[in-house]
Amino acid sequence: MELKHRAVKFSFLAGIFAILTLSATFTTSCKKEDPTRVTITVRDTINRAVPGAVVRVYAKPTDSTQVASRIRFDESKITNSSGQVLFDYTSFTKPGQAGFAVLDIFAYKLSDNDPNDTLGIGIGQVRVEENKNNTKAIRIQ
Repeated sequence: MELKHRAVKFSFLAGIFAILTLSATFTTSCKKEDPTRVTITVRDTINRAVPGAVVRVYAKPTDSTQVASRIRFDESKITNSSGQVLFDYTSFTKPGQAGFAVLDIFAYKLSDNDPNDTLGIGIGQVRVEENKNNTKAIRIQ
């Protein structure tokens, strides 16, 4: 009788352990990846935010045989009232991917009075890490 009771108790504990192991496996394997984003902040020479600046983010081909028309990323947006613009690259990432991209940044601000007059230009690069909110500040002069 004692042996039968121990066998039932062992089976019960083994079942609980199996359920916990399976639920932990399913919970971690279904984890949704964090978004891959880049926030660019444009500032002027005295560190003020620059709203209405155009920010172009692009990746040059790494192979010299590739032509410029084959740029992988090339997107332009206008900064908000805080001088910031957000680029979302979540749809381009793959689970377990090692490294994502190094993007070139070109930012400029046109005069509100004369669209042919550029008030400032700034350039830079941002190393984009997948599943993170990446940030970069660009100073226009």
